[in-house]
Amino acid sequence: MNKLEMFCRRGFFIAILFLCSCAMIMQQPRTAYELKINAQSKAELEKHGLTVAVQPIILENCSSFPEIYAKTTYKTSEGEVRNIEFSVIDIPAFAISITNKTGDVVKFDKCNMNLEDDLGKSYQSQDEQELNQEIDQFFADFNVKGSILNKGPIESKIEALKLMDKKLIILPNKTEDVFLAFNVISANIESYMEFLSGKKYLKVSLNNIAIKSDKHIGSNETVNFEFIFDVNQL
Repeated sequence: MNKLEMFCRRGFFIAILFLCSCAMIMQQPRTAYELKINAQSKAELEKHGLTVAVQPIILENCSSFPEIYAKTTYKTSEGEVRNIEFSVIDIPAFAISITNKTGDVVKFDKCNMNLEDDLGKSYQSQDEQELNQEIDQFFADFNVKGSILNKGPIESKIEALKLMDKKLIILPNKTEDVFLAFNVISANIESYMEFLSGKKYLKVSLNNIAIKSDKHIGSNETVNFEFIFDVNQL
């Protein structure tokens, strides 16, 4: 019977599907969660010609996002080949669709992208450099354990991934579909559940997005977006 185990290396979230028994099999059935848009919030907002739609990504729906989810194999030090499934970004994360109808170029170089829980703890967004560092560290840690990982599917996902960070620029009348990841650490399936357990909501804030610029006076018109998702145990 297939067994699911999750772990990460310095924030790189991995879901491993073992096709045979091993020492890290999860014995207890896990609790399922959902992130549902709060009744007082909306999953899609429009301000001054900029439309932002947000969809949460958690363990239960991660496989429905092919941009971040993939499968590969690795060979153990004993020569056994095993299959793994993984997300290349930490979860919970968010799929973001942004449409620019402002008539100007929209830049995110000064945007503050933040995740906050109901206890007031904040998590900063992850940029491309941080993600690549985590991937490199993951590869190094994997090799130390004596296993040989087929890195191709992971590397191809990383190369094609559109991460929402301060480098993001959206031209007029264009839509960009990106992924917003935060420095949320889930060392294993228990800590992933612990992160969501007891939380009432998670708030995604996108502040100080420049939608208009005046080259003569050097000022920008900015907008802020806020999305609140209730954390529900199923």
